Amino acid sequence: MIEDITKAIDAAVVSCINDGILKDFLLAHRAEVVGMVLTEFDEKTFVEGIKQEGELKYLAKQICRKLRKGKTSSEIADILEEDKTIVDHICDLASKYAPNYDENKVYEAVLKNPL
Repeated sequence: MIEDITKAIDAAVVSCINDGILKDFLLAHRAEVVGMVLTEFDEKTFVEGIKQEGELKYLAKQICRKLRKGKTSSEIADILEEDKTIVDHICDLASKYAPNYDENKVYEAVLKNPL
């Protein structure tokens, strides 16, 4: 995948050179520009992944807390204003850890068994 992205970035740089856009700069710094764009892409992808994992971990934690209080998956979905399919999936995985619902183990199970 990274190789395809690198080729696409390089093709965009070549296109800019051919169109005269920053031609002198790109000719002198082509490899550096490709590397910078690739790094920026990777950072954004990484940051987005971390953000999604954090949200998922928080959701799993909240669901575990509600399960400990005896709430059903439908009640939890309503309370948290989350998609019932997602809540049902996490509740199913969490049932293995009842009645304590270890939040870390539930989160790990969710990561291993994405919807």
